[in-house]
Amino acid sequence: MPKFFILLLTLILSVFLSAAFAAGEEKTLRGKHLEAELSCADCHGTDTPEKKASQKACKGCHEGMENEPPVIFIEENGKKHEVNPHNAHPGQMRCTLCHSIHKPSTLYCNEGCHHTFNAKVP
Repeated sequence: MPKFFILLLTLILSVFLSAAFAAGEEKTLRGKHLEAELSCADCHGTDTPEKKASQKACKGCHEGMENEPPVIFIEENGKKHEVNPHNAHPGQMRCTLCHSIHKPSTLYCNEGCHHTFNAKVP
């Protein structure tokens, strides 16, 4: 009987962890890349990546982001700024400063200088 309970507990934990993992995937760009049927090798050149994808790999699919329309960044005090973050005053920056595949993305502007923008980064 104890083996049955251990098996049942293992099954329940597996289902719970799978659901938690899937929910986490939806919050990261990895989920979006999986939806597009991309594999690790498509960006990293190997199915067992050891480092971040290159700028060239990102731009292979996302070329021209500097020409996209601006987005609105809102400061904590409510002041709005229309900015294209891919064509901003710091100049060309690595995609991975803001965008992350395996963890939630962050707004580099808040890490560096501004600290007050409220914007969702895909």
